[in-house]
Amino acid sequence: MLISLWIGTYRYQSRVYQIVVNAQTGEVQGERPWSAVKVALAILVALIVFYFLWRN
Repeated sequence: MLISLWIGTYRYQSRVYQIVVNAQTGEVQGERPWSAVKVALAILVALIVFYFLWRN
């Protein structure tokens, strides 16, 4: 049986991450590095947008 998969490994800040992509469905499996600053900024922006939408 042949399965179309893309496998990738990369190093980010001295840690190794591996991902697998199913080429037929586009489903991605694996770990990703999270930036606490970017996550906090995204939450802050979402709260500001909801505040202005809710206020009107």
